[in-house]
Amino acid sequence: MDRHGWRRQPDRHNFGKIIGTTADGVYFGANTTAVLVNNHGFIFGGDDGVENTSDHAGGVINNYGYIRSPVDAIYLSTDTTLTTTILNAAPA
Repeated sequence: MDRHGWRRQPDRHNFGKIIGTTADGVYFGANTTAVLVNNHGFIFGGDDGVENTSDHAGGVINNYGYIRSPVDAIYLSTDTTLTTTILNAAPA
């Protein structure tokens, strides 16, 4: 996929591959109200593997696979009152 692999979706359950060649693999924008990523596969982004810039949801990122990027695997820029929970159980 070009640019963002997945954009502005409330949740992502990945068992395959998500590739954002020039920006983010998974992107949650400022107006997103729910954030959930369950990754059992591979997520890649040219900028960020997963990016959350929501003003309304911190969210949950559960990684059991691989999240890769030459910049940031996971990039968070949410409102300071929000909490994001990240579980990283990726294989060694």
